[in-house]
Amino acid sequence: MVRVVLAALLSIALVVDVAQAQEATPPAPERIAAAFEAALDNHDPERAATFLAEDARALVPNPLQGRNAITQFLIGRYAADTTIEVTEYAANGPRVTWMTRVTNGLHLQFNWDEAVIVDSRIALWSERAVDQAVVVMPEFQPARTLGPYLTSLDDGVDVPGRAAGPVGPRLRWWLVLVGALSGVTGGVLFGVWRERYHPPRGRPTRQDGHLFRGLRDWHESATALSTRRTPAYNAARGHGPPASRNPRRYPDT
Repeated sequence: MVRVVLAALLSIALVVDVAQAQEATPPAPERIAAAFEAALDNHDPERAATFLAEDARALVPNPLQGRNAITQFLIGRYAADTTIEVTEYAANGPRVTWMTRVTNGLHLQFNWDEAVIVDSRIALWSERAVDQAVVVMPEFQPARTLGPYLTSLDDGVDVPGRAAGPVGPRLRWWLVLVGALSGVTGGVLFGVWRERYHPPRGRPTRQDGHLFRGLRDWHESATALSTRRTPAYNAARGHGPPASRNPRRYPDT
């Protein structure tokens, strides 16, 4: 039982360690880009700006320098009726590329987008219109549906490395608690089952030898019964010397 409790405590420690490791893991570059486009598709340029570095640059196609300048561009570029659809994000190290289909009223535009992620922030964002026919049209999805969960800034303070991270589903504390309780409950139930039905060798059981004595009595009664059989019956089952097949007796000559 002690080993079961120790195993349950070890499982709790492992769950907590995994949760802490997930919290400390920096977000993947493609998740930063997905969260940026999702904020734009949700008509929240201020939130999208939190993913930009303070000295970020943008080529859209005119060059812009600094977070404030890019934020003003985003506010004027994406109106309330604008929808953004994106293709799958392709990451190559810190560089992420994708396509966007921007619909603004009756106007439809296809763009090639590229972002360079440094310290969980977008340091460079470029966007250029597709100026040639696309042979195979890729599959587009609404950008807001691909936006991962992320934590917000602490009271609006610019904390390097935390503004856009961690991105992705976080392991909630109550999930850790549920996992820990499940591990403890399962360990206790397994310990009770093992002690009841599979006790360690060398320890007395609740049967106290009744099963062994019952088997021994049954064997003795069966043996006593076999000895009361006829010689032919016993001979056929190997309980005595073979009986003569011809019971007639011949006189001695």
